[in-house]
Amino acid sequence: MLNPNVRLRLVSKKDFAPLFRIIGSDPEGWREFSGGLTVKNARDLEDLLSFYREEDKILPYVVETSDDNKRYTIVGLTSFDFWYKKDFEQRSEIYTSYLLAKRSRGTGMLQVITHTLLKTLLDMGLTPARSVGTHNTPSWKACEHTGRLDRKLTEGGQTRGIFVVTKTEWTIVEKKLQDLYAQKHAR
Repeated sequence: MLNPNVRLRLVSKKDFAPLFRIIGSDPEGWREFSGGLTVKNARDLEDLLSFYREEDKILPYVVETSDDNKRYTIVGLTSFDFWYKKDFEQRSEIYTSYLLAKRSRGTGMLQVITHTLLKTLLDMGLTPARSVGTHNTPSWKACEHTGRLDRKLTEGGQTRGIFVVTKTEWTIVEKKLQDLYAQKHAR
């Protein structure tokens, strides 16, 4: 059993540092993502660890968490190596991409990034390997068929959808996110 309070350290890319946000205790605003995410449920982490153990895979994940009735959505993309290696806190290099978060009631840049990310994955013909724990939540299949990616995919309840993509596939997604980020900041 993994330590349920293990702290996962993330390495941000410099150009995307402004996108690293997570909901703080202040419901009215954001606080900067501080470089770690405390996993309170060891079973959730073990579920991720049990999926694909090839290190050439990247494991994007979408998680909704409820904490004292304050809901927030975390959209993360990270290599499986990050999850699988037990010594990640001692490693000088962690193959990590982006963590994006938004308030369930929020709008703006992060919501656009989330929308673009999910739409890109589906447009590439990728479907989640798994979606569990849904409650009052549009299913991934429904979103795929209807194209209603403008809906809040994790509004209400808890859901986790897991995509598995190759590094080549991820470069396509990464380029789209970089272009979108550049467009937003060029205005």
